[in-house]
Amino acid sequence: NINILLRNIKKIKKKKKLFSGFVIGNTSKKFHGEYFLTPIRETNNIIFAGIIVYSEKKLSQIIKNIDGKVDYIFLDAEKKIPSKLSRDGVTANVERTGKELIKKSKILIFKANDLTLDAIDSFLSQITIQDVRGLGNKNITIIGAGNLGCKLALRLVERGANVSITRRNKNNLKIVTKALNIIKPKHTDSNVKYFTDKYKVAKKTDILISTNTGEKTIDKKIVNLLNSKSIILDAGKGTIEKDALALSLKKKIRVFRADVTAAFHGLTSSLLETEKNLEKKLGRKVIDGIS
Repeated sequence: NINILLRNIKKIKKKKKLFSGFVIGNTSKKFHGEYFLTPIRETNNIIFAGIIVYSEKKLSQIIKNIDGKVDYIFLDAEKKIPSKLSRDGVTANVERTGKELIKKSKILIFKANDLTLDAIDSFLSQITIQDVRGLGNKNITIIGAGNLGCKLALRLVERGANVSITRRNKNNLKIVTKALNIIKPKHTDSNVKYFTDKYKVAKKTDILISTNTGEKTIDKKIVNLLNSKSIILDAGKGTIEKDALALSLKKKIRVFRADVTAAFHGLTSSLLETEKNLEKKLGRKVIDGIS
């Protein structure tokens, strides 16, 4: 499958005169097998596909297979693979492994969660563009206040939304909520609140977001509590039960799946422009005899 992707990327690169790339992300959640592939995507300057890995050993094999077959390999800087699946018994490191093994392709570094964060933030801003207030004073519920959920909560409260978050560990949930309210801008009136009963908070929810991975956290019961103007966003991977999705469509509730394509347009442009600046602009010049 990887070789088929690489061949297709090469064909499109040649036809459209683009750079070629391969994105390597990692996750702590294991589904089926040792990795899963992401589809071919295209920006203004690069054609790329990607892979999400659960094992650092498998990562090494993949890198050796793709090195030199694309112009750029994007490495996820976040450390998510547990130590038992690493090469040396400590937390796995995609960036380090890639830098050690990649000899031919150029390396670019990114943070996968931040890419998703930017995509969701931009999407919600645009989907509410017709509302004069935008996200201001909207009641937003985030199920799963982990790394992504907490970052998203801060972004949204900064936009003036009333954000409610939840996670399994109630003590950590309280600490995180307090921290987010301390970090938010001084003159932001809206707050982040925590909740333990997702059904109770759903009754007043304008936008329901689930950031869990591999868990069906949005069920029929919670959809029943939403009104027809509510929005559901699956920001994790497959967080909506089938009957909940069917009910959402019946109630004419808009349901969306987070898509990072637009955010990746911005990321690739930024990274390639930074690379160009480092190569051509960084350094010292002498102007009128002054360094």
